[in-house]
Amino acid sequence: MKYIYWVLISLLIIWEMNALQDIFGFHRFWQYTSNIFLIGYFAYLLQIKISLILFKQKYHLFRN
Repeated sequence: MKYIYWVLISLLIIWEMNALQDIFGFHRFWQYTSNIFLIGYFAYLLQIKISLILFKQKYHLFRN
């Protein structure tokens, strides 16, 4: 159930940030940065583990 809450909160964040960007006209960089931060923060609050293994493998990050 927490995943459903997280998806709904994430969609609400994205929708509201788009509306705020239209109203205040701030740069898209700040919009996307705040989207990522807030979605990650709510994942933390809901204790959802986000694995970055596939992302690291795809972009060859943190290679030894």
